Amino acid sequence: MTFQMKRMARSSCLAAALAVLPLALSAPAHANTLSPTEMEEGWILLFDGASLYGWVQEGGGWKATSGAIVCEAGTTGYLRTSSVFGDFSLKCEFRMNGEGDSGVYLRAAGTGAPQETGYEIQINNADAGYPTGSLVGVARAAPYKALPGLWHQLEVNANGDSFVVMLDSIRLLSTHNAKSSAGYIGLASSTGAKVEFRSIKLKPRSLRPLFNGQDLSGWRAVDIPQSQARSQWSVRDGAIHVENGPGQLETTSTYENFLLQLSARTPPAQAGDHPDGGVFLRGDAGVYGSGYECQIRNEYMGQDRKSPVEYGTGGLFNLQRARMIVGEDSRLLFFTLTINARGRHIDVWVNGFPVTSYEDTRSEGRDPGSEARIAAGTISLRGDSFGGAIDFKNIGLVALPRPPGPAPKPLPARPPPEKAGGAAQPQVQPLPGQVPGQQAGIPFVMPGADPERQAKISRLTEQALRAPTLEEQVKLYEEILLLDPGNQVAYSARKDAQAEIKRRAEEKEKKDQEAASQRQQTANTATTLRDSLKKAESALLSGNLRGAHAAIQVARNIAPTNPEVSRLGSIIDARMRIRRYITFGGFGLGGLSLVGLVSLLVRRSRKKDPYVEIIKGVEKGKRYRIDKEVVCFGAVQEDGGDRNDVVIQDVERMISRFHCEIHRRGEKLYLFDCSSANGTFLDGKPVLPGKPYRIKKGSRIDLAGTCVMRLDLQRRPK
Repeated sequence: MTFQMKRMARSSCLAAALAVLPLALSAPAHANTLSPTEMEEGWILLFDGASLYGWVQEGGGWKATSGAIVCEAGTTGYLRTSSVFGDFSLKCEFRMNGEGDSGVYLRAAGTGAPQETGYEIQINNADAGYPTGSLVGVARAAPYKALPGLWHQLEVNANGDSFVVMLDSIRLLSTHNAKSSAGYIGLASSTGAKVEFRSIKLKPRSLRPLFNGQDLSGWRAVDIPQSQARSQWSVRDGAIHVENGPGQLETTSTYENFLLQLSARTPPAQAGDHPDGGVFLRGDAGVYGSGYECQIRNEYMGQDRKSPVEYGTGGLFNLQRARMIVGEDSRLLFFTLTINARGRHIDVWVNGFPVTSYEDTRSEGRDPGSEARIAAGTISLRGDSFGGAIDFKNIGLVALPRPPGPAPKPLPARPPPEKAGGAAQPQVQPLPGQVPGQQAGIPFVMPGADPERQAKISRLTEQALRAPTLEEQVKLYEEILLLDPGNQVAYSARKDAQAEIKRRAEEKEKKDQEAASQRQQTANTATTLRDSLKKAESALLSGNLRGAHAAIQVARNIAPTNPEVSRLGSIIDARMRIRRYITFGGFGLGGLSLVGLVSLLVRRSRKKDPYVEIIKGVEKGKRYRIDKEVVCFGAVQEDGGDRNDVVIQDVERMISRFHCEIHRRGEKLYLFDCSSANGTFLDGKPVLPGKPYRIKKGSRIDLAGTCVMRLDLQRRPK
């Protein structure tokens, strides 16, 4: 690479660093927590923000303080997780208070140099060969300087032999290497400045589903010996559903070392209920209650979540209690359970928070009640002991490599059940910080906990439940989330309240629109009625009884019981009866016969001309002569230079501006539709636009169903 190219590369990296500098300067307000979305996606916290729970010191002066894992300047140390991971996405934040040499180990073995048995992501601005973000000895990262004194975010995706490293949202490295497929996550500090780590979170990858979401393929039920209780297992809404007692459903395959992740829901039958279920690990096929039991029970004593009833959700029954009750009993919400079982060690997270870290030091055997079970076994789901319902979904598993050392001993044939009193007493591992022999159930207080903040959250929760309006509930839940961003109950409750507020607003808007539409329709009807009455009255005063009759018919169709319509209609009907009497009553029979005979002779002596008469519509009775080669019919007099010969009055506005035409070719007549919007019909059949249809005397021409004309012939005037 030429000097100019190197200079351009350095300039580009400097610009990138300056672009993300504001992100590094603004540390998150609530580190070491998971969002509700991250909980649902299966992320887990490797650091709880207050203690080194779940970590193993391999040297050095590591400690947890001020929300970070810290190794002071001048000390050399290596800190690793107690669990092994294979494929994963890892996020963490680090800060170097000066120039120094640190790093993050991936897939390292429990013994030997971690950078040799696994991979080391470099955190060292002084190493030109492998700058910060590099995989030491494997791949060199793009030049990027992690500025001392600022928090930087490191992201790693490890899938199989593929590695992608990002620093402050900038991709520094993408490479492949197959040296190690699984191992511990570690933090390193060798020389120089003080180094701090926080917000260390991991999402397991490559999990294989054990449940297809449709049926119980790969699972089988296990009955309880000498019990009439039979739990009912089924699939509902994509989840395994159990009810009607403490049954057990086990896998048809066995598993030895694995990471298991699933979502569970424990709907209480009534207020105060706490369903009691569990997940069994490494059990004997077809044997009820065998294997390690990871309990599911979201009940705690008083208001103290650190004092579980029995062993609590995530606790190992008869072995170690959960250090905190994280999940909630709910008819809607699922909580996520993550179990890492490898050799003699088992770690459990609930909604991503570490609640159990257990090392089984007992002699190897079959029954975890009295021995350390290392050999493979089934995975089972247990129903509620009290007969309630539990749901399980998103069940996935990835196998982990066997720990170094001898393989598990073959399991002997299962002995017959021992008589009452003959079974070995289970050994219960003390809680963290509890001395041997301390009474079980003493509340465990996590280092760094804030009782005052927890009390405030409890008060706000009670106020939210009693809030008179949804808007007040949303405000209270938002206050809770400011204090505890990972509070899934508050998050979901706020989400439900906001959704209900939105639904009510949409429903109100819809009703308002319907009311406005109804008011507009009523106004339009009133306008049409008023215009019809005005036309009828004007036609009556001008002596146009037919026009008055047509207009009053429109008004009668709209409001037949309206007093004004009835009054004016009665006057028009009476006038029309008088006119008929005058027309026909003044002629004698003989005069009528003579006039009729003369008229008949005159008509026969004259040539007949065609005309159309409106027999249905506003202008019923009106006639129009077909005395031109083309006669145009439509709803307007003129538009854009085109004119209609006959303008049809249409209250319903169904007739097009230029609706149809009648063409005269010699003595024959043809009807054409002018691509009208609502169609033209000849004797009840539709007329295709642009196609001529022959019409004769008596033909009925229907314009859009609102005006019907009949073709007839009359003698040409003398």
